[in-house]
Amino acid sequence: MDPYPDNQPEQPPHQQQSNQSPTVATDPSVQAPSSQPIPPARPQEIAQNPGQTFGILGIVFSFLFAPIGFVFSIVSTIQSSKASAPKTLGIIGIILSTLFMIILLGVLVLLGIAYRFYLHREQTSFNQTAAKTVQRKAETYRTLFDSYPATINDFARDDATRLNPDMIITDTNPTDDSSVKYQQCSPDGAQVTYYDSAERSLVVVPLGIAPSGTDCKEIPTATTTDLLQ
Repeated sequence: MDPYPDNQPEQPPHQQQSNQSPTVATDPSVQAPSSQPIPPARPQEIAQNPGQTFGILGIVFSFLFAPIGFVFSIVSTIQSSKASAPKTLGIIGIILSTLFMIILLGVLVLLGIAYRFYLHREQTSFNQTAAKTVQRKAETYRTLFDSYPATINDFARDDATRLNPDMIITDTNPTDDSSVKYQQCSPDGAQVTYYDSAERSLVVVPLGIAPSGTDCKEIPTATTTDLLQ
């Protein structure tokens, strides 16, 4: 073996190029990728809705007390509108509050009508009782004195026919439920009239031969012949 490498045969040019490492041209403006890990992208912050709190309160109070819920919903809508945020909660609260306020108003109206009707019925019942008392006293008077009282003062002629001083008895048609009318048509007939608050009309109770619903002054006094016929 020859210790001198210079005596080795010269290699062809194409073999020399294949033994050399290829040179890669690099662009100084392009940076090599970093070996450090890339941090995850931060989530985009969600825009705040200043009317969200009042919107939730408006919906909740729509079921509890609609007027307050309506106010909260209006405030929510205004705040969201100024911030160009969704006004969905405020609008839902306004719709619910309005609906429940209409229902509440309807219930209050019905309760008011029912209560007024109840009061009128109670007053009418009181007037009916007063009219029956006058009727009973007048019949007792006729039994005792063979005629109906000619005037209201005649009821005081006997203790059995005396009227309660708390009762308001007049000789004119009542226009409200505060009084009862008594009128003699003839010795054999009379009328007791009271005001029906529920029906808003006069109710005439005839006594003896007196007609109902007619001014008894127009009825002539009954004679003995008429009574026998």
